[in-house]
Amino acid sequence: KVSAHGYLFGHEEVDEGTYCDLSHIQEIMVKDDNFLIRAISGNIYQLEFKEINESMLDCTEEALNQLGVAVDMERIKTIVQQNGQKRAEWLAGVLNPCELYIRLLTDVSVTHAYYMEESGKIVKANVRYHTGTFQDSILIRDYSKFDFRFFPQGISITPYHWSDGLRAVKIHSICGNLRFRGSFREILCKAGEVTTIESKEYKEGVVCSPDTSGWSFQMDDSWEKLLGG
Repeated sequence: KVSAHGYLFGHEEVDEGTYCDLSHIQEIMVKDDNFLIRAISGNIYQLEFKEINESMLDCTEEALNQLGVAVDMERIKTIVQQNGQKRAEWLAGVLNPCELYIRLLTDVSVTHAYYMEESGKIVKANVRYHTGTFQDSILIRDYSKFDFRFFPQGISITPYHWSDGLRAVKIHSICGNLRFRGSFREILCKAGEVTTIESKEYKEGVVCSPDTSGWSFQMDDSWEKLLGG
């Protein structure tokens, strides 16, 4: 069985940018530079070649072969790479050295994250989702360069760690307005715009990191007396 997963746009029944795992694929048709994907449910989804996840190209090729879809895979790879180059060119006009770009959806999922090094080189940032008992968090970091962590809370984000040397974070909300709350003022990140939040805006709060471990406790003199110690 072959399935597909990704973010949905233009769907009548779900919010823009909703992450979805499709039911098993029944058929894939090729139209211009698009795949038309028919799931067993009967729904049809359109996937532009340029939007295929570059890191999953080999898996995509294997799945297409399994389904017997005849397509020029080398051309698809070229289209994906060209789209990545266009993104890099656009980012070069958005980022300055030691700045982080984050592309978010309205449910605060991170679809892309890039960092510009001091030298001006743009690198893809590592994004990790941490599932906590009471609060989930998203960690975007490269220990040798930067570390930015925040709590996703509805349509707002609240950072709890901003490493030294990270000069600014560029928030790009592509589906709806978001609010940045971990600062001296609440900052509105308007849909479709790139909002720059400088490090001086960040206010270190008294919050607990979900990565905290190895807790220990001790009693002061007042508690020892109360307990008869």
